[in-house]
Amino acid sequence: MSRYQIRQAESTPQREAVYSFRYQCYVEELDKKDTPGAVHDRQVIRQLHDDHSRHYYVEDGPGRICAVFTETALDRGPVPASWRPIFGLDSLAGIDPRTISVGSRLMLRSDIRGSTLLARLLGHVYRTQLEEGRLYALMYCSPALVALYEQLGFRRYTNSVNLSRGGTYMIPMMLLLTDVEHLRRVGSPFHRLAEGLDLAPPATGALVELFPKMGQKIAARTMAEDELWTRISAGPVAGSPPSVFSGLTEEEVRTVIRKAALLDVAAGDRITRQGRMDTEMFVALEGLFEAQLFIGDKTISLGLVGRGEIVGESGFFGLPRRADVVALTDGRVLVLSDTLLEKLHQSRTPVYVKFMRNLWQVLSHRLTAANERLLESFGDGR
Repeated sequence: MSRYQIRQAESTPQREAVYSFRYQCYVEELDKKDTPGAVHDRQVIRQLHDDHSRHYYVEDGPGRICAVFTETALDRGPVPASWRPIFGLDSLAGIDPRTISVGSRLMLRSDIRGSTLLARLLGHVYRTQLEEGRLYALMYCSPALVALYEQLGFRRYTNSVNLSRGGTYMIPMMLLLTDVEHLRRVGSPFHRLAEGLDLAPPATGALVELFPKMGQKIAARTMAEDELWTRISAGPVAGSPPSVFSGLTEEEVRTVIRKAALLDVAAGDRITRQGRMDTEMFVALEGLFEAQLFIGDKTISLGLVGRGEIVGESGFFGLPRRADVVALTDGRVLVLSDTLLEKLHQSRTPVYVKFMRNLWQVLSHRLTAANERLLESFGDGR
């Protein structure tokens, strides 16, 4: 018998336990005190649509929750107004709402993150949705998790969003539950859960017309590595600071990019927020970006970022973002997550040492440049 028991919260105490676990993860552990729905005096995170949502939770011992997930079907009750633009719900208005659900508040206890439990929990939800006739599962995730969800079979389909003025940059994604061929092609464990069921594939072509992104190739590891290698090996433009890929062999660079995700960004997208505790960093492959620091009511430009340069490096080490980074043009970035660093470390290969050496050089260069700009803006204090 598995140590993990996946259940649905049906009673009030079970639901309250889910809301409390959310608070432990988001507020107490991640220090996200501004999380929507946080009720600090009760130490719960509870949202208006929770009453008509289905809450899954996992226990690894009696009363010991280690993971939660909320699924909200569009036919069960009203959904937050913010979801309409985020998920493009108006464009999906012609689809039977009984076939669409939105997943949210997925959180695992820190000691089991990176385990197979995530896939097992989502697989359980996937099978339940199939049995209920759901066809489309929507969710959003941070850039660091795009590659993981694409491997599970989700696809990017609409524009990325900043959830609020001070919110995290998120990527809306869609899972076509009955597109078993796609699930099999990307190696998703879900395709085995659909075996033996009589399923009609969704109208993928019509969705691609509504959302052209739906038809794009997914994840850096499944697109042409030669194209990525060419862009990275070209290095930064002349006069730019050092690159995290400097001195790495072609195979070492490919080792890194196979574990990364490729992300298109639009002009005006704010991909990092000053003070946020996000863990990914980005390598600019196309486009132009600007790092902006806010001190009081003053905005200081920390410089422009172009091809081959990185942004968000402080978050890679679990530190608060030190600046906003705004896309000045449409562009493309390679997303490197903090779990990548851990995997490189565990592999004990030379690429880890080279990568870390380059990263420290980048950090040193950024610190020096930032100090110089602060002196220019405020004077040297003498």
